Amino acid sequence: MNSKYFRRRKPFDFDPHPLDVGVPFSKNDTHADVHFLIKVQRLPESQLEDLFLRHFNYYKAEFNDTDGREFFKELWQTVNSELKKERSKSQEKLSATQKRRNDLRIQKFQYFIENILPKYDRWNFTVSLSKKYEIVSEQLFQEVKSKTQIEFQRTQELIDSAFTKLANSSNASTESNINTIKTILENYLDSNKEEQEELKKQFIQKQNLDRLLAQYNTTLKELDEFKEQVKKLKKEKSRLNSLDHHKINILNGDKLNLIALFDEFMKAKIIINGKAETFLGTNAHITWAKIISNHFLEHDKPIPFGTVENYFCDGKPTDIDNSDRKFKIIPIE
Repeated sequence: MNSKYFRRRKPFDFDPHPLDVGVPFSKNDTHADVHFLIKVQRLPESQLEDLFLRHFNYYKAEFNDTDGREFFKELWQTVNSELKKERSKSQEKLSATQKRRNDLRIQKFQYFIENILPKYDRWNFTVSLSKKYEIVSEQLFQEVKSKTQIEFQRTQELIDSAFTKLANSSNASTESNINTIKTILENYLDSNKEEQEELKKQFIQKQNLDRLLAQYNTTLKELDEFKEQVKKLKKEKSRLNSLDHHKINILNGDKLNLIALFDEFMKAKIIINGKAETFLGTNAHITWAKIISNHFLEHDKPIPFGTVENYFCDGKPTDIDNSDRKFKIIPIE
């Protein structure tokens, strides 16, 4: 968020306004949004509205913007993004102090979004999708209701006028006035048909919106479940992958000697009842490449998986030169 949007304290000002942002010894205008978020965390809830208004009004005056839409939108996005970030933190990895800090941030950011911003939200940025749907539905309903009431009132006035003429008319004009009343009533009924069709269309729109909203909520739930699965997989991957300082280091020789040794492992035999049988087997030779790349170093340097893969692929592997074969595995009884 643009730091110039915020009211910043002047450098070397040791008695600044308590709601201004910034640090005392710096002219740097960056990170004002970060300082604002810190203010939200530290100030009591009773002062958060004053905090918002001080910077909101400053922005409107400084940028000659009577609307303030840009500031409001960016601030809402900034605080909302920070709230999501705090909520996504793995509680198991936090210390007791970090957890208390995390809980406080969630509480303050949520309060700011739910209790302060909505008071000044003329653009419905802070309104949830379901709430926006309710607002739109209510607007449609009121619009149709208003149209119906206006049409009914207009028809009632026409009928009253026609009956007045009928009461005051001579016998010669009676039939004409009756036909006028019939026409008015027919027009009103036709108008009602149009309104009914309109209501039917809007009812179908409402059903479609309901389905979309249900689908949206289902997708959100599935996305949350997917995120949890990703977290678990990352945690498992981190547990299974060896860190460089935990890997086995080739002190003498090189990776080709190690590859040749693993090739020997693949071909190793074991004596069973006097007969040599295959000791190790796998349907995916690439597994050997993963073991070497994930668990070994060559003179303190990682061994690229792509390099090792060439020797253990299931297609046509790269041949190992005899000069690199420094070991031979011989089974014993």
